[in-house]
Amino acid sequence: MSDSNLTFAQIARTLGVSPAALTNWKNRYADDFPPPAGVDSKDRRTYNLADIKAFLAKYNLGAVNRRDEIENGADPILMSLDICRDDLPIVPLLFQIVSAFALLAIQKERAILEDFRDGEVDEALKKISDPDIHSTLNLFLGRSLIEQILLRETNGRANLNIVKKLANLWLLTAEPTNGEEFAARIYGHFDRLSKQQKSGDFSTTPSVVELITRIGLGHRILDICSGVGSIVHAYGRKAPDIHSQEIHSEIATLQRLLHKIAGFNIAVHSENSIIIFHPEWVEKPFDVVIGLTPFGQSVTPDDFSRNDPRWQVTRPPRSKTKEAFFIESAIAYLAKGDESFVPRAILGLRPSWFNTAADAEVRSYLAESGLIEAVIHLGPGVNPSSPLGLGLLILRHQAVGNRSTSIRIIDATKVGKVSAGRRSLSLGDIDNILKVFHSKNQLESNTSEENEHSIKTIDVSQQELLAHDAVLEVQRYAVVEDPKASIERAFEAIDRVDESFHQLVKSDSKGVLVDSLKVIFSRIQNLDGSQVRHIRVMNRGDDGNGLHSRVITRPQGIEWNPDLVRPTDVVICLSGSNVATACEGRELIEKKLPWKKILLLRPVDDRIRPLYLLAQAQGGAFNAELQRFVTGTTIQSINSEALRNVQIAIPSTEIQSMVEMFVKVLESRTQTLETALAANEVLHEALGLFLQAYLKSSDPNNS
Repeated sequence: MSDSNLTFAQIARTLGVSPAALTNWKNRYADDFPPPAGVDSKDRRTYNLADIKAFLAKYNLGAVNRRDEIENGADPILMSLDICRDDLPIVPLLFQIVSAFALLAIQKERAILEDFRDGEVDEALKKISDPDIHSTLNLFLGRSLIEQILLRETNGRANLNIVKKLANLWLLTAEPTNGEEFAARIYGHFDRLSKQQKSGDFSTTPSVVELITRIGLGHRILDICSGVGSIVHAYGRKAPDIHSQEIHSEIATLQRLLHKIAGFNIAVHSENSIIIFHPEWVEKPFDVVIGLTPFGQSVTPDDFSRNDPRWQVTRPPRSKTKEAFFIESAIAYLAKGDESFVPRAILGLRPSWFNTAADAEVRSYLAESGLIEAVIHLGPGVNPSSPLGLGLLILRHQAVGNRSTSIRIIDATKVGKVSAGRRSLSLGDIDNILKVFHSKNQLESNTSEENEHSIKTIDVSQQELLAHDAVLEVQRYAVVEDPKASIERAFEAIDRVDESFHQLVKSDSKGVLVDSLKVIFSRIQNLDGSQVRHIRVMNRGDDGNGLHSRVITRPQGIEWNPDLVRPTDVVICLSGSNVATACEGRELIEKKLPWKKILLLRPVDDRIRPLYLLAQAQGGAFNAELQRFVTGTTIQSINSEALRNVQIAIPSTEIQSMVEMFVKVLESRTQTLETALAANEVLHEALGLFLQAYLKSSDPNNS
């Protein structure tokens, strides 16, 4: 390529303008803009530099003076990025260079900047005492195998020209008055650019940072997988003794530079926190241990040692996952605390860790040891490196208040605002999550006004947790409300239907219908719970209980038909997006629902009424019971073996008939008046509340 023929980006940089400005001028004066002169070795279009200069002179276009730009308030960070972004495609290295020059300006190292501006590189490097600034600039100038790091040929002369421009820029830039704010701005630009290059695993979203720092309070902080250091940076001057670990040396250097710009005294260790053991941290443990583990990464056999001193705290798990090592390290380095202060470890884990069988061993041991205080599930999009959600596992060594014998599981996956696939939590959202986390009991959490329909929580005993493979998700455990409170809520739901009925039925029949529904539920409420039988869902109907059930997997290429499913069967989806959804057999057949695996329930005598069974599956206690066995994140399913422990509550024929009558009312109104659907939802919710409250209160196994 001729020296006078350059790419579009090279011409923009040579002329001191941004590529965006040059593109605008090209579009604005399309008829007069010089045509391409050829292509380079990478098939990129090239233009003749002299032709472009003549074009700019003709229309009086070009770059303004750098000093004028700075005096007019141009951002030196953005200007630095514009100077060197094309020669540093790797985001961490790009921001290391920018941060190194910013720190030289903040430290008033004008003599060093002048040497760089004049091309006296060796003299400048000799004067730099800060090892991070020295190694960064030494690396960029080709003195430390930069060709291998950038994975491409690097022109040393081009790098020198960039250094001269950057040094001149920062000599003209006024000294930043607020280093902390300046460092935050650099981090903000880094975060945006790393997202654009789809490598956002270096950072944590600001709302998650805010939530973590408000949960974990203390003077001695450790972040064992710190990325760019956004979490420990947020503690700033709030904690006098802060340490972090980062496996990527470039990210660790960037961390140190940003902390120095902000004036924070944060120790950054460039190391693999899995391999490197710190006995001094066991001797002097931390008030807060944080770790957002990399998703989808496993450790190698060399990383795993059963002789590691950290295994003295817990037992080595058979599953050699990265999460197991992070959890082990967090426990080993976490302080014990006392009655006045509770040290906490806060670990961000992939959503599947909380329910998969492969991780059950670690979860069970943590539960047995009483180390888990709480779990907070956040929705998809909060983690920049994954479209999945994020689960925060909160550990502590000692009991906390009246929750010493239980673990609080919080489902906040519906909380937050989603934009372009990214979920952010407002300060109000974070306040609501913290209220639930700190509330005295589960009932207070679930009935708070801020919490309604957004955050679900349950306190699970150690015994119940271990009975369910220590799965740490709300839906695995039925949230049982006080029966009287449930019934009162159901009556309120029926009263709300009055408002909808006046649009659907004649005024003279509206009251009759509402009153008849109330009579049905009043009779259910007053019936004796001893009339209820409990039948296991998995049986063949040959033991005199009147129910036949089986799990069926649809053969490939075959639709559901009466040979497989009868129209009167109750069918429950066991795998896929509709898992735990129930319907009648005729709906499965006629609508050709694409369910692949089902649980089929078929009454074999009149002691079990089909419509009652359907109501149980759709809106009653049976539905809540099934939700406890849903596992998986991308493809959900219900463990068929777990179904052997599920029971269905079968009350007297009188109660079943009442429920059938209720269902028929809903069906008839839905068929004739589509606008009745909203009212039907309220009534169906009321039915579910009654069934759950009544049948749970009559369950002999319910404490």
